[in-house]
Amino acid sequence: MMKKLLFCLMFFAFASYAGAQTVIYEDDFESYTVGGYLAVQSDWWTTWSNAPGTTEDALIVTEQANSPTKSVKVDGVVDLLLPMGNKVSGEYQVDFSYYVVSGFGGYFNFQRYESPGVEWVLEVYFANNGTGLVHAAGQNAATFTYTQNQWFPIQTIIDLDEDWAELRINNVLIHSWQWSISSQGAPSIVQLGGMNIYAGAPTGQTPQFYFDDISFVELAAGTVPEVSVTPGEFIMDVPAGMSLTNVLNVENVGTATLIYDVEVNYVFAPTKNQPVEEYAEGFTYTYKNAILDLITDPVTRLAVEAPSYPENVYLNYDGVNFTGVGFPEPNIYEVAAMFPNALTIPHAGMELTTVDIFLNHTENCSFRLKIYGEGTAYEPGVVYVDQAFTAAFPDWHSITLNTPVTITGEDLWIGYRVVQNEGGIFPVGADAG
Repeated sequence: MMKKLLFCLMFFAFASYAGAQTVIYEDDFESYTVGGYLAVQSDWWTTWSNAPGTTEDALIVTEQANSPTKSVKVDGVVDLLLPMGNKVSGEYQVDFSYYVVSGFGGYFNFQRYESPGVEWVLEVYFANNGTGLVHAAGQNAATFTYTQNQWFPIQTIIDLDEDWAELRINNVLIHSWQWSISSQGAPSIVQLGGMNIYAGAPTGQTPQFYFDDISFVELAAGTVPEVSVTPGEFIMDVPAGMSLTNVLNVENVGTATLIYDVEVNYVFAPTKNQPVEEYAEGFTYTYKNAILDLITDPVTRLAVEAPSYPENVYLNYDGVNFTGVGFPEPNIYEVAAMFPNALTIPHAGMELTTVDIFLNHTENCSFRLKIYGEGTAYEPGVVYVDQAFTAAFPDWHSITLNTPVTITGEDLWIGYRVVQNEGGIFPVGADAG
């Protein structure tokens, strides 16, 4: 019998688009209900955890206003996000006004990606004594002064085509820098993801401030790539022992350099998303920028190599377990490794049946295996597996999937969810890297 392999070449491309010299978004917050939440009433805003209407959201108030009667109050654990489209070209201007209450502090930042917490580009701290500090292309890049209990304008110019940015506070140039360098000084890419207005302040100080009259303007239209692929897909029957050739035409019909990847995925019966079990965590949390507060186990915990399965395929790129990672307070979080197309495509047609995880602590914790399909470089896609498992400390734990996942060649995010009910413990196993 002649065996045939049926495959489809799947192509994905992503691009950002910009209009010609236009106001993208502006708001004086006068149309919103006083006492209501901003992200509930506005389609532009969300919160760090994408939870409008919670304590992360901010209230519309009349206590202070730059013009005419309403503004947004930021205190407590308010954590607002303004997504800006992951723009890669063009020149943009962002204006807004701040009012920092006497004796309190304030904060805002710009981020490289719309996904919160992936990378900070600019961080600005307002201290409770009328001084300020800027992290941009390096820590402590600039300082400034401002007047408390008084409205003052803040302006940021971001020229993605020239890879340059400028920050002005109260109409004074405070700092200019190369945009593609992170706030901590690490080289990165040219991209504008969004702005984060968070109830933050210098260490040991309490935040309380207001903002008003925000605008996001495109000063110069960006050049953008635009991909044209023909055919969109093709299907071939390949007899065993033979090969066939077809041509995929990829053309850039846009106005900027196009950078793209091509992935081959083999189409089998689609993997079914396993039903997500209903479960309760038993507590709520409002933890900000948790990754900055990670702590590691001071006791080195070496472990033997992970199990191997000689008759099957075993994929990993971790080293021997060396330590554990946790949080100083109770928290809920997920960790995962992304197995890219280059690692999964050689095994297309096989099934993922078992996942091995090294856990460093298990007491006062609960765990769920999480497997996601292909998403972006920094975010997973659809959920394939959400399965509770039990664990004993400390050791490797082999979890058999209730429903195997078919390997097609797509990226897979494989990890687990931790409910850490006690602070100061280190559930997540980590190698010395």
